[in-house]
Amino acid sequence: MRIVSMTLTRNDADVIEAFVRHHAAFIERMLVFVHRCSDNTQEILDGLVAEGLPLEVASYDAADGQTADVRRITDDAGMNRVSALFSRTLADVAERHAPDFVLPLDSDEFLTTAEGQSIDEALDGLSTSKGTALGWKTYVPTPLDDIAETNVLRRILHRRDRDDVRFTKIMCPFAVAREPNAMLTSGNHHVIDRETARPFDEEAARGLHLAHFPIRSEAQLRAKILSGHLSLTASPVRGALDGYHWRRLYPRCKDVRPMPMDELSEIARLYGWAESAFEPRLVRDPVKTSSIAQRYAVQPLEPWSILADNAEHLANEVHRLARDRLDLEEKIRRAMKA
Repeated sequence: MRIVSMTLTRNDADVIEAFVRHHAAFIERMLVFVHRCSDNTQEILDGLVAEGLPLEVASYDAADGQTADVRRITDDAGMNRVSALFSRTLADVAERHAPDFVLPLDSDEFLTTAEGQSIDEALDGLSTSKGTALGWKTYVPTPLDDIAETNVLRRILHRRDRDDVRFTKIMCPFAVAREPNAMLTSGNHHVIDRETARPFDEEAARGLHLAHFPIRSEAQLRAKILSGHLSLTASPVRGALDGYHWRRLYPRCKDVRPMPMDELSEIARLYGWAESAFEPRLVRDPVKTSSIAQRYAVQPLEPWSILADNAEHLANEVHRLARDRLDLEEKIRRAMKA
């Protein structure tokens, strides 16, 4: 089975090499869009391309205030900048590559299988007419981790014993990817019809899941939340529940007090957790991977610098939108006088 993946990455230098090397073992082509990175993600990807890995890298510089392609479909569904990008790419991949499956992935998600099963064996059992809903297994840093190990798959070895089954990521078969109105929802959780918001058929994956590493270090968490929460808040089509976990973490991440590893681990254990009756426990379950020790040094993240960059970017967007509004108001006044 042939898979083409597509990924948007931002300030993920600590994980991007492991991400590419892990998936290069079984993904035919990986498309990665680099979104206004402040770290050396771009340089690491350039090195991996030079090695000859099956990787295409492009820049994605859309501003938070950009409204091209952005529109509300229903009260609960809209097309934001990223879902528009991925939906265009979904159609492009289907036309250019005609793969068996198109797999949207975040750079902290690693496709893997149940114990004793290969990727090829798991793929053979998937529907070629319905989307496949991939569940998360969320990994959690702990004080037991070897901090000298730079490969996240070899450093963070514990995961939650359960994840909310309502939250899945979609893998699209060619038959769905080539549908003219196919649109990926925000977060790549589902494929819907862009005109009616009707979801395309999907079924739960059997034997496949995503190992998810959303929190890997204090600096990475702060950079993720301080930047991401502001960008999401600026979206004109965000839903009431979009980014609720980022909103919840924002006050702590902007607090300059250090986060001890025990606190970071507890934040990761409950990251995005929506259940209240039962809380997840940790189990040791290393991800199977052929990913080798990392070859490229990672530029240290400075969360406050990233926050300042994002604040400046948003201020420029406010200026542009306010100027456009003033220009529009002036045109209206002139038209009324004419």
